[in-house]
Amino acid sequence: MEAFNQLTNSDKPVLVSFHTNWCSPCKMMEPIVDQLGTEQHDNARVLKIDIDEHRTLTQQYEIKSIPTFILFKNGEILWRRSEVVDKATLIQEIQKSVD
Repeated sequence: MEAFNQLTNSDKPVLVSFHTNWCSPCKMMEPIVDQLGTEQHDNARVLKIDIDEHRTLTQQYEIKSIPTFILFKNGEILWRRSEVVDKATLIQEIQKSVD
């Protein structure tokens, strides 16, 4: 939990994907999230949080449906979406947080 807070308090944007292994839409998003982690590493960090393994974070951020994406910067939530999101939208939100 402390490491999560340190990461999300960074001045570098952090895109967090809340997911789980049994979720079909989450499985569909997984390759996109992995690509973003590689392609956007200069602009942002990308984390995947399994809601079954991290129940405290799931409760803290009131994750009610998955996948849920939250973009943090300096400890603040800049953007949040609970649904399948296309790669272009995720990149756009990351870019807005960098500028």
